[in-house]
Order: sequence, then structure tokens, then C-alpha cells
Amino acid sequence: MDRLKRRYASVNRRNFLRTAGLAPAVFAFPSLERLYSEDTKSDGWRTFEVTTFVEVLKPSGPTRIWVPAALIVGTPYQRTMANTFKCEGGAARMVESKPNGLGIITAEFPSDVKIF
Repeated sequence: MDRLKRRYASVNRRNFLRTAGLAPAVFAFPSLERLYSEDTKSDGWRTFEVTTFVEVLKPSGPTRIWVPAALIVGTPYQRTMANTFKCEGGAARMVESKPNGLGIITAEFPSDVKIF
């Protein structure tokens, strides 16, 4: 009996069950990258579209909004194709910090405009 216990002492039941539970998931989703990307480019880059929606629930007087934009410079891990925005009833512009590669969209709305 001691010999049998020593032989199977290295098997951890909890780890075995956790690992065995992953096998069906691997077969269910053989290509996870297709689930998250819109398109796979020939050069290996995936394309994503990020949309940010801002609504000010209780504006009082003129309102200003600052929203971070995608990076404005290319990096080894991210390329920004475009930063587009629309600002109905207000005025918006992109403020860029080229040394940091950061962009912020600023928008201003008069007090009589519903912001959404």
C-alpha cells in the first residue's frame, strides 16, 4: 500500500480537474482571434473600431467635455487609422501632444443644448 501511495502522490486532483476542464473549451473555440477582430490584414494587424458615447445627464450652463482619443503616433503594438468625432450642437476639436503621442477631444456646448 505504501508503494501505491508513493506512486500516485504527485497527482493533484484539483489541478488535474482544472486542466481537464480546459480541453473542451479549446475545441469549442479553435480560432479565438476571429471572435475579437473585424478583419485580419495580410500584414498581421487586426482592425478594431472603438466608439465612445458621452451623455451629460444634468448640465448646468455651458458644458465642456474632454474625451481621450486613440494614440496619434504609430507604435510597435498599435496603429491608429483615424480619430473621428461628431459634436451635434457644439464645437469640438482634437488637442494633440506629439511628444507623448496623446490626443484629447475637447467639446464645448452652450447651455441650451441637450448633450448626447
